Amino acid sequence: RVLGLDAAVLVPVGALSSTGGNGNGVGMSYAVFVRYEQKTAPNMSLTARLGGLRGSAKDSGLGSLALDAYSALVGGVYRLQPSSDGIFLSGEVGANMVQFSPSSTGAFETKLGAVLGAGYRTDVLTFRAALNLLDVSKAQDTMGVLISVGWDFKGL
Repeated sequence: RVLGLDAAVLVPVGALSSTGGNGNGVGMSYAVFVRYEQKTAPNMSLTARLGGLRGSAKDSGLGSLALDAYSALVGGVYRLQPSSDGIFLSGEVGANMVQFSPSSTGAFETKLGAVLGAGYRTDVLTFRAALNLLDVSKAQDTMGVLISVGWDFKGL
C-alpha cells in the first residue's frame, strides 16, 4: 500500500487553450492530489486520488478566464516490471466538479472525467505525464496534459 501526495501542472491543449474560434481559452492550472495505491498483483495496483486544480487567469479577448476543478478518481496502475520501481502505465475515471470563471452562475458542474498516463517511479518519487479529460463527453474541448511529481509515503 502507498499513500502519496502529488503536485501537478495542467497545460491546456486544443480548444481548452484556444484563443481562436470563440476566444474562450484558459491558462495553466496547478493541482495537489492525495493518492492511495493498493497492490493487487505483482505488476498491478488499484488507485484512488482526490484533489483539486486551481487555474490561472488567461486574457481571452473576452476578459480573463480561469478553470477550477475538484476531482475524485479511481483506476489502476500497470508496472512494466514486477518491482515497485520503474516505468508504469495508468488510467483513472471519476467525477470532476468543474467551474470556469468568471461564470454567469458561479456554480460547479459535475462531469465524468478520465486520466490516461505513463510515468516512472523511484524509491519515493513518482513522475507522471497524462492526458487529462475533464469532461469525457466533450473531450476535445476539455483536455490538457497533466504533469506531476509525487512523494510516496511508505510503510502503510
